[in-house]
Amino acid sequence: MKRDKKIASFGKIYLQVMFSESDKALERPPINFDYDQYLKAEQERLKSVVAGKLYVNVVHAKGLAVGDKSDDTSDPFCKVTMPNGKTFTSPIIEKELNPLWNFKVEANVNLPAKVYFPQEVI
Repeated sequence: MKRDKKIASFGKIYLQVMFSESDKALERPPINFDYDQYLKAEQERLKSVVAGKLYVNVVHAKGLAVGDKSDDTSDPFCKVTMPNGKTFTSPIIEKELNPLWNFKVEANVNLPAKVYFPQEVI
């Protein structure tokens, strides 16, 4: 979308994102453990990557900026670029500033372990 005029906001897009790890879940350390050894192991783990599947659902948008000068509407669509570089494009919703896509995509990805948050926090 071109910015012909000063636009305070392009609107809001609502997403749902889930990551499912394909390897075994991280285990809690035993109660009696060497903390220094655990920190060293954790630092090494953070240098690695976690393989899994990333699920994205582009649900809807609200209050999008007008893109069509002729009728004060827009023909919005979304592009989702996964960490592996694969790009998905949603359907175009014609003449709508509050589109409902419910556009679901998924891809196998490798994420750096440092951005991966296990469900159970140690």
